[in-house]
Amino acid sequence: MMSLSLPLGRVRSAVARRVKPGALAVPLALLGATVLAYGLWVPWLGLFGNDWAYLWYYHVLGPSGPGIFAAIDRPLSGGFYAVSTALLGETALPYHLFLLALRWVSSWLWWWVLLRVWPERRAGAVLAAVLMAVYPGFRQNPIAVEFILHFAVLDLFLVSLAGSLLTLSAAPGRWWLPVLLAAGGAAGMFWLEYFVGLEILRPVLLWAAATRLGLRGADRWRSFVKGWLPAALVTAGFLFWRVFVFQFPTYGPDLLDEFAAHPLQGLAVLGERVLNGLYVALPGAWGQVLALPAGRVMRLAALALVGASFGGLLWFLGRQGRAADEAETAWGEQAVGLGLLAILGGGAPFWLMGIPVTLEFPWDRPTLALMPGASLVAAGLLVMLVTRRYRLIVAAGLVSLAIGLHFQNGDVYREEWKKLQSFTWQLAWRAPGLRPGTLLLFDSIPLNRYSDNDLTAVLNWTYSPDLRSLEIPYRYFDLALRLDEEHPGLPGLEAGLPVEHEQRGTFFRGSTGQVLVLDYQPPACLKLLGPEDADWPGLTERLQRVMPLSNLDWVTGGNAAPPAVLGPEPERGWCYFFQKAELAVQRQDWPAVVSLWEQAQARGLRPAAAVELLPFVAGHARAGLWEQAEALAFEAARSEAARPPLCRLWRALPEQAGGVPGEFGCPEP
Repeated sequence: MMSLSLPLGRVRSAVARRVKPGALAVPLALLGATVLAYGLWVPWLGLFGNDWAYLWYYHVLGPSGPGIFAAIDRPLSGGFYAVSTALLGETALPYHLFLLALRWVSSWLWWWVLLRVWPERRAGAVLAAVLMAVYPGFRQNPIAVEFILHFAVLDLFLVSLAGSLLTLSAAPGRWWLPVLLAAGGAAGMFWLEYFVGLEILRPVLLWAAATRLGLRGADRWRSFVKGWLPAALVTAGFLFWRVFVFQFPTYGPDLLDEFAAHPLQGLAVLGERVLNGLYVALPGAWGQVLALPAGRVMRLAALALVGASFGGLLWFLGRQGRAADEAETAWGEQAVGLGLLAILGGGAPFWLMGIPVTLEFPWDRPTLALMPGASLVAAGLLVMLVTRRYRLIVAAGLVSLAIGLHFQNGDVYREEWKKLQSFTWQLAWRAPGLRPGTLLLFDSIPLNRYSDNDLTAVLNWTYSPDLRSLEIPYRYFDLALRLDEEHPGLPGLEAGLPVEHEQRGTFFRGSTGQVLVLDYQPPACLKLLGPEDADWPGLTERLQRVMPLSNLDWVTGGNAAPPAVLGPEPERGWCYFFQKAELAVQRQDWPAVVSLWEQAQARGLRPAAAVELLPFVAGHARAGLWEQAEALAFEAARSEAARPPLCRLWRALPEQAGGVPGEFGCPEP
């Protein structure tokens, strides 16, 4: 025992000599804020948006697959995803944890950079870093697979800044390591261009740090050039490649065209975009923290989280008290000036390209480039405008409210994930197999973090899990887009027209003669619609237009199951029995319909929408159980919305015992 304790004691002594007391306090505080803001919902989150495409391409083609998906706009990011998908696999949790770590590191690096420039303003640097960790402008953090790239590149950029600053104080013969960090970190922009505008910070920070170190004259210029030139050469190489080689396959510099044609109008457009960006980055983003969550339970949970965060942050910031007293108005002015410069530089590429910068999904993603500057402006304004007596309280309150906002946002994504799980499993229950070449049409379904491209990945992974080609057998079309002349998809509404659609390397070949139309409006169940269902309640005008194309015969036998990444099969509630009853009605298996009803009743299950009783009405009637059929019909008829399809169904029955359509509120034929 003694032989083991002696080496451990020496290790502890060595660590104590190298790590100053309290040196880990700020990184640990930043970790705590990051976990509270983004980590509490992680075990219940899944894949959102382009996450599905990245992992489906990996599933189909291996590590090279995600690069094909990204090739149209970020061809060199394929290497990043080849490594990350090979390491993290096809489950969601590792990506969420990785993104959490990247977010923590970004705030830590930002704190280190600011401290290198203003070592005597420790409290200001801490405050700016905490504000960046919980910045409320960007709320797509749960889209983990896609945004690990963005935060990895942001971290590389901050490493590059750190490397440039380290060159100023590097010992002779050891300058090569910080130079390598500066150049290598800047090369991350070849993966993703989001942060290239932040390069405007590098010369300013270098000059300020060189001045602080007391460098003058030729020594200052030599140190400045040594710190700036490596990253500048990499940036110049990137801009040449991006503008003249890769060019602009998606967004182009529309503002330059505007300037060339109408200089004054171009100037006005630029001014409008800049002012909008400043508003979004600062008052717009931070104003969101005052939003109250919906639901009593969520309000109580968010209130408890905000209260706990407030207490912890107040204690932590209070420990920086001596440094906080030194944070004078002059530093606040410098921080605001540098932060505004960072916002202008970070936003410039988006304004130049005409890319929207808003707080709404999905256009809040450009705020990632505004985040470092916005955090610095907010910290500077707190120092300038709030007296020392109340500064800690206001700062802790602002950060705590931002944590509460992200907690609410995580719950929104959690609910979205549950909706996707229910949607996909209901389709698998209702359609255990689909004939290859089937095109599925929907309109206005409440899956707000998924496009039809994202859902197409889920569809093919479910019904063709062994596919090893990008020629896909199934396709979703969102009618809100695919009936739009700007986003053509359907060639027309006549049966038999060829449908061909290419999307980032995938190719679908089908026909308007092989279509399934569906509707999904939870808490009601998913509904596969046939041409006869024109009177189904709640159908949109677009659905009614395409319903004549739908044919339930494309549903086949099989054992389709959603991919494992979606999670296990959920509890078999009402919608399971409804979907299986709809399938049994299609197969005219009337005893199965009756059995399903009995099982649902044994579990005490009832429909959210009365119209979902109709397959059980049909099943009991066709099985000759008229008394039960009539009772179910009367129950369904209590809903005015359910009466039109109920009346149609009842009239189609071959015989009626004791019930006439008028008794259900049906008009006389």
